[in-house]
Amino acid sequence: MFGFKLIKQSEYDSLIGKDSNTVSNTVTTVITRLEPDVYNELEKKVSNILVSSTTTELEAGYKLGIQHVLKVLRDGYAIQRG
Repeated sequence: MFGFKLIKQSEYDSLIGKDSNTVSNTVTTVITRLEPDVYNELEKKVSNILVSSTTTELEAGYKLGIQHVLKVLRDGYAIQRG
């Protein structure tokens, strides 16, 4: 499984041995990727996202929003194993 922890800048500085009292213009970028099994588990948790003729307008908007977010995650954050 994959996980991450958000930490304060001062805690990060101490982890890399940087003096937290110095002024820093460094910008830290954290890139997070999802392992395929973690993405698949997430997708299972939000199942039933198909729109049908009996779906209300509100439900359709909700389900289409979930589909869009899953696509963004799948295309940009999920690691593809080949």
